Amino acid sequence: DSLASQETNIRSALGRIEDVDIAEESANLAKYSILTQAAAAMVAQANNSNNAALMLLQ
Repeated sequence: DSLASQETNIRSALGRIEDVDIAEESANLAKYSILTQAAAAMVAQANNSNNAALMLLQ
């Protein structure tokens, strides 16, 4: 009975740990997705600025 109780407690703790890991990784995924999109937008803006400058020089 004690062994079954320990197993239940361990499984419950493991479930909570896995849930925290999934939540943390989901937050990290969202964070890095936003950062990637922002970086891509910055590169696009820089390209537009360079193209505008080249057009002025022509």
